Amino acid sequence: MTTRLPFLAYIARFAGEDWVQLCHGQTRGQAKARFLRTCPLPMDDCHYEDVRLTRLPGCDGKPLTQANARAAGFEFTEEDGGLLPDWWEWENLCDCEVCKAGA
Repeated sequence: MTTRLPFLAYIARFAGEDWVQLCHGQTRGQAKARFLRTCPLPMDDCHYEDVRLTRLPGCDGKPLTQANARAAGFEFTEEDGGLLPDWWEWENLCDCEVCKAGA
């Protein structure tokens, strides 16, 4: 019997970039690969070794929703650093089983 690893939540970004994306992975490598696969940038601009991950443990095993992310301590901010209002619609790009089931 195989034990399934939990889906761990990460804040993913490219080195030197300010924008981030939330994603899940059962391993750090899987989270990096998922981030690269769902990244809105052209693939020519995306490099595995440039991905930086920070854990967001409050969202482990939970769909990455705006409410769950905020409850876990993640702040949605604008480019100038101001907080985005609650009515702002955030798009979850994570395509893992947990996020698909929670959609």
